[in-house]
Amino acid sequence: MDRSLAEAEAASRRFFRENWNRLAEEFKISGYRYTAGGTTPLSSSNESIEMTTGNTDHKQVMVPIIMRGQEIGELSVIVPKDESIKSDQMDIIRAVADRVAVIAENARLFDETTRRAERERLVTDITTKIRSTNDPQAMIETAIRELRDALKVSRVEVIPQKKKSPDV
Repeated sequence: MDRSLAEAEAASRRFFRENWNRLAEEFKISGYRYTAGGTTPLSSSNESIEMTTGNTDHKQVMVPIIMRGQEIGELSVIVPKDESIKSDQMDIIRAVADRVAVIAENARLFDETTRRAERERLVTDITTKIRSTNDPQAMIETAIRELRDALKVSRVEVIPQKKKSPDV
Protein backbone atom coordinates (compact mmCIF):
# COMPACT_ATOMS: atom_id res chain seq x y z
CA MET A 1 0.00 0.00 0.00
CA ASP A 2 2.89 2.36 0.81
CA ARG A 3 4.44 1.66 -2.58
CA SER A 4 1.13 2.36 -4.37
CA LEU A 5 0.74 5.60 -2.44
CA ALA A 6 4.29 6.65 -3.30
CA GLU A 7 3.69 5.86 -6.98
CA ALA A 8 0.44 7.84 -6.99
CA GLU A 9 2.13 10.82 -5.32
CA ALA A 10 5.01 10.67 -7.82
CA ALA A 11 2.56 10.57 -10.72
CA SER A 12 0.66 13.52 -9.24
CA ARG A 13 3.87 15.54 -8.84
CA ARG A 14 4.93 14.68 -12.40
CA PHE A 15 1.51 15.70 -13.79
CA PHE A 16 1.59 18.93 -11.78
CA ARG A 17 5.13 19.79 -12.99
CA GLU A 18 4.28 18.92 -16.62
CA ASN A 19 1.28 21.25 -16.55
CA TRP A 20 3.34 24.13 -15.18
CA ASN A 21 6.11 23.48 -17.72
CA ARG A 22 3.53 23.39 -20.54
CA LEU A 23 2.20 26.76 -19.49
CA ALA A 24 5.68 28.26 -19.31
CA GLU A 25 6.49 27.03 -22.82
CA GLU A 26 3.11 28.02 -24.23
CA PHE A 27 3.14 31.60 -23.00
CA LYS A 28 6.90 32.19 -23.52
CA ILE A 29 6.98 34.38 -20.42
CA SER A 30 9.41 33.75 -17.60
CA GLY A 31 7.65 35.99 -15.10
CA TYR A 32 6.27 39.43 -14.40
CA ARG A 33 7.80 42.62 -13.08
CA TYR A 34 5.72 44.95 -10.96
CA THR A 35 6.77 48.56 -10.57
CA ALA A 36 4.95 51.76 -9.69
CA GLY A 37 4.29 52.08 -13.43
CA GLY A 38 2.44 48.77 -13.60
CA THR A 39 3.06 45.12 -14.42
CA THR A 40 5.07 43.96 -17.42
CA PRO A 41 5.82 40.42 -18.60
CA LEU A 42 9.42 39.20 -18.59
CA SER A 43 10.30 37.47 -21.84
CA SER A 44 13.48 35.83 -20.58
CA SER A 45 14.95 34.87 -17.23
CA ASN A 46 17.90 37.16 -17.98
CA GLU A 47 15.69 40.23 -17.59
CA SER A 48 15.20 39.67 -13.88
CA ILE A 49 18.93 39.14 -13.41
CA GLU A 50 19.82 42.19 -15.51
CA MET A 51 17.52 44.30 -13.41
CA THR A 52 19.66 43.79 -10.31
CA THR A 53 23.18 43.19 -11.57
CA GLY A 54 23.54 46.59 -13.19
CA ASN A 55 22.31 48.39 -10.10
CA THR A 56 24.63 48.09 -7.09
CA ASP A 57 22.57 50.30 -4.77
CA HIS A 58 19.83 47.63 -4.51
CA LYS A 59 19.64 44.05 -3.31
CA GLN A 60 17.28 41.24 -4.14
CA VAL A 61 15.25 39.23 -1.61
CA MET A 62 13.99 36.01 -3.14
CA VAL A 63 11.27 33.78 -1.68
CA PRO A 64 10.14 30.55 -3.35
CA ILE A 65 6.55 30.30 -4.56
CA ILE A 66 5.48 26.83 -3.48
CA MET A 67 2.33 24.95 -4.43
CA ARG A 68 1.65 21.36 -3.33
CA GLY A 69 5.15 21.08 -1.95
CA GLN A 70 6.75 22.02 -5.28
CA GLU A 71 8.44 25.26 -6.20
CA ILE A 72 6.64 26.85 -9.15
CA GLY A 73 8.56 30.11 -9.12
CA GLU A 74 10.18 32.79 -7.05
CA LEU A 75 9.01 36.11 -5.71
CA SER A 76 11.85 38.59 -6.03
CA VAL A 77 11.68 41.85 -4.10
CA ILE A 78 14.20 44.60 -4.83
CA VAL A 79 15.11 46.78 -1.86
CA PRO A 80 17.76 49.45 -1.25
CA LYS A 81 21.09 47.83 -0.43
CA ASP A 82 21.47 49.61 2.91
CA GLU A 83 17.97 48.66 4.08
CA SER A 84 17.65 45.61 6.30
CA ILE A 85 14.57 43.44 5.97
CA LYS A 86 12.80 43.00 9.28
CA SER A 87 11.16 39.70 10.22
CA ASP A 88 7.64 41.12 9.89
CA GLN A 89 8.50 42.33 6.37
CA MET A 90 9.81 38.84 5.49
CA ASP A 91 6.58 37.38 6.87
CA ILE A 92 4.62 39.67 4.54
CA ILE A 93 6.79 38.70 1.55
CA ARG A 94 6.30 34.99 2.34
CA ALA A 95 2.55 35.50 2.79
CA VAL A 96 2.34 37.23 -0.59
CA ALA A 97 4.32 34.37 -2.18
CA ASP A 98 1.82 31.91 -0.67
CA ARG A 99 -1.11 33.93 -2.08
CA VAL A 100 0.57 34.14 -5.48
CA ALA A 101 0.90 30.34 -5.49
CA VAL A 102 -2.81 29.86 -4.77
CA ILE A 103 -3.87 32.47 -7.31
CA ALA A 104 -1.55 31.07 -10.00
CA GLU A 105 -2.83 27.52 -9.41
CA ASN A 106 -6.44 28.71 -9.55
CA ALA A 107 -5.72 30.50 -12.83
CA ARG A 108 -4.05 27.37 -14.23
CA LEU A 109 -6.99 25.19 -13.20
CA PHE A 110 -9.47 27.67 -14.69
CA ASP A 111 -7.51 27.69 -17.96
CA GLU A 112 -7.41 23.89 -18.01
CA THR A 113 -11.15 23.65 -17.31
CA THR A 114 -11.91 26.19 -20.04
CA ARG A 115 -9.82 24.21 -22.54
CA ARG A 116 -11.57 20.97 -21.62
CA ALA A 117 -14.99 22.60 -21.93
CA GLU A 118 -14.09 23.95 -25.37
CA ARG A 119 -12.82 20.54 -26.46
CA GLU A 120 -16.02 18.87 -25.22
CA ARG A 121 -18.14 21.46 -27.02
CA LEU A 122 -16.22 20.83 -30.23
CA VAL A 123 -16.64 17.04 -29.91
CA THR A 124 -20.37 17.52 -29.27
CA ASP A 125 -20.72 19.76 -32.33
CA ILE A 126 -18.91 17.27 -34.55
CA THR A 127 -20.94 14.36 -33.17
CA THR A 128 -24.20 16.26 -33.81
CA LYS A 129 -23.19 16.88 -37.42
CA ILE A 130 -22.22 13.24 -37.90
CA ARG A 131 -25.56 12.07 -36.49
CA SER A 132 -27.51 14.36 -38.82
CA THR A 133 -27.58 11.58 -41.43
CA ASN A 134 -28.12 7.85 -41.49
CA ASP A 135 -25.86 7.27 -44.49
CA PRO A 136 -22.56 5.70 -43.31
CA GLN A 137 -20.58 7.22 -46.18
CA ALA A 138 -21.93 10.71 -45.40
CA MET A 139 -21.12 10.17 -41.71
CA ILE A 140 -17.50 9.34 -42.53
CA GLU A 141 -17.20 12.31 -44.91
CA THR A 142 -18.67 14.62 -42.26
CA ALA A 143 -16.30 13.25 -39.61
CA ILE A 144 -13.29 13.75 -41.90
CA ARG A 145 -14.32 17.28 -42.91
CA GLU A 146 -15.06 18.37 -39.35
CA LEU A 147 -11.83 16.90 -37.95
CA ARG A 148 -9.80 18.50 -40.73
CA ASP A 149 -11.38 21.88 -39.96
CA ALA A 150 -11.10 21.53 -36.17
CA LEU A 151 -7.49 20.35 -36.24
CA LYS A 152 -6.50 22.66 -39.12
CA VAL A 153 -4.77 19.83 -40.98
CA SER A 154 -4.73 19.11 -44.68
CA ARG A 155 -5.44 15.39 -44.47
CA VAL A 156 -7.48 13.03 -42.33
CA GLU A 157 -7.79 9.34 -43.16
CA VAL A 158 -10.18 6.70 -41.93
CA ILE A 159 -8.54 3.30 -42.23
CA PRO A 160 -10.84 0.35 -41.57
CA GLN A 161 -9.44 -2.54 -39.57
CA LYS A 162 -9.62 -5.91 -41.20
CA LYS A 163 -11.37 -8.26 -38.86
CA LYS A 164 -9.15 -11.16 -37.94
CA SER A 165 -10.82 -14.51 -37.63
CA PRO A 166 -10.55 -16.18 -34.22
CA ASP A 167 -8.91 -19.21 -35.86
CA VAL A 168 -5.72 -17.31 -36.74
